[in-house]
Amino acid sequence: MIEVVNKRYIFCFDGRVLEVFTIDGETRRFHIAHIRKIELLQLYNEWRLSMEYTDLKNLIRIDVEDDAVTAMENLISVVRDTLAT
Repeated sequence: MIEVVNKRYIFCFDGRVLEVFTIDGETRRFHIAHIRKIELLQLYNEWRLSMEYTDLKNLIRIDVEDDAVTAMENLISVVRDTLAT
């Protein structure tokens, strides 16, 4: 399991499901079989996790704080490796 914790979100990936927990108690779950593309984008001075989910091209964008960028890049690398297998 890989986990990234920052002030507003917690991201967890167990090899099958990417979970995103928010500070207000919401949880979003994304199964690896439905993730089409995942990347970290820098938009102006902010970082965002960007993900295409399912064939419907649902676009998910979640803010990532500067101090979590390196850990998020590692998480994305693990998700991409899993997608490639």
